[in-house]
Amino acid sequence: MTVPTKRSSRAKRRTPKGRVGPKKWLRKAARYLAAYGLITGLFAGATALLLDSVIMPKLVKQGVESEIPDVTGMDYVAAAEILNDHGFDPRRAREEPDPELPKGTVVSQEPTAGRMGKPLRPVRLVVSAGPARVVVPAMIGLGCREALNKLTTRGLRTGDIIMAESHRTVVGKVLASTPREGTALLLGAEVDLLVAGPPHGTAYLMPSLEGRGVRETFRVLKGIGIGVSSRRYVRGSDEKEGTVLSILPPPGFRICAGESVAVVVSSS
Repeated sequence: MTVPTKRSSRAKRRTPKGRVGPKKWLRKAARYLAAYGLITGLFAGATALLLDSVIMPKLVKQGVESEIPDVTGMDYVAAAEILNDHGFDPRRAREEPDPELPKGTVVSQEPTAGRMGKPLRPVRLVVSAGPARVVVPAMIGLGCREALNKLTTRGLRTGDIIMAESHRTVVGKVLASTPREGTALLLGAEVDLLVAGPPHGTAYLMPSLEGRGVRETFRVLKGIGIGVSSRRYVRGSDEKEGTVLSILPPPGFRICAGESVAVVVSSS
């Protein structure tokens, strides 16, 4: 007689036929998800490519044309917003110095205002870099003609040329300039020159008159026999209107009776 034996508790349980084990189920699910992600990615890429290369160009081509607005003279940010609102694509082409328009202002546009354009058409804007500035060159010791050429090359104009007696410098050489060397000026500004002349007559040391009123300055000069060859008024100074800003020759230079000076005065 056969005695039945008990199965060991460690014996492996077999998966019933027709059922999938947990590990196999997870592997299949992972494969399905990977395939789904691949298909979805390919579909999205194909859709984006189709939209970018086929559909959008056709929509733009078939878009209704509208008039390009005039944005010259406006601040670049405001001009870009207006062009965007009209359906155009504003682009900053370059910056150029402009003597009148402030920095950041639109100087010109291409296409010009009034022309017709389709949606998303680029409109290139040239923006002002502000007034161009140049530096007064070093001219002390140069001949008068050479100094004038230097000023012209820099885009500056020659103001008054004042002759002053000099025992140390060759006649015709530049002794000083107003404004001084290294001063930044707007393109086209004037620079006065003090040039050495031959010694003659009674000589004086030029007094310090900067900061005084123009009437008082003229009274002092007249008292020592010095004339005024030019009087130039400059705006934008912090000094009170009618105040002497500079004078050429500057204080300390020898000047003879009968000679003349150039005076720069503040104006409102």
